Amino acid sequence: MALAGLTNEFYNLANVQSNQSSGYRVVAINSVGTTTSSVAVLTVLVPATIVTQPQNQAIAGGGTAAFTVTAGGTAPFTYQ
Repeated sequence: MALAGLTNEFYNLANVQSNQSSGYRVVAINSVGTTTSSVAVLTVLVPATIVTQPQNQAIAGGGTAAFTVTAGGTAPFTYQ
């Protein structure tokens, strides 16, 4: 994404969101030419959330109960 009009050697991103995860690079220009930096990758980490809750179950004695949950956020997840 081109960010036209920036004139400083720094660029601050406040309140970053996951849709801003991307590669960023700088093009420096002066009267005798241009040069481009290497890509700096921004990865926005999103806290884990429970998207789908496990459901209550009633199982006869000796049966098997299986509980499933769906997590959202930045993987990988571990479960307890």
